[in-house]
Amino acid sequence: MTHFTDDERDAVATICLMAAVADGRKDEQERERLRSIYASLDAGFSPSRYERVLLGSLDVEHEAGRLASPATRALAYEMAVAVCDADGVADEAETAFLGRLRAALGLDGAAADEVDSAGGALADVPIEDPVVSTPPAEPVPSA
Repeated sequence: MTHFTDDERDAVATICLMAAVADGRKDEQERERLRSIYASLDAGFSPSRYERVLLGSLDVEHEAGRLASPATRALAYEMAVAVCDADGVADEAETAFLGRLRAALGLDGAAADEVDSAGGALADVPIEDPVVSTPPAEPVPSA
């Protein structure tokens, strides 16, 4: 698992929010995917972040620049693709956003292409917490 600094966690959360609003539509599936990602990042919803993204006062290049390692940048891109594809395959506006993000992150073309082509599969991954099954308890001997 990649470990994020607080600054990187904020940047990834912001990038994912940008991905969710890239198409200009409010979609419940994208919201659920975003909630799931925020939970996995341990990043709470920030009204300030939301307002700044909607008003366009944050840009993807700045947020991408806050990510230090190639692994963190790749993971941020994968998460953004999952958000964009949560309601189906990314539309034109989402594809444009992902292209801009990809360039800002400086991702290798082949690696990013692989994530893009797997995007539909990522969108189908359940966002609920996995249910952990526990083996049945051993029978307790009667006294």
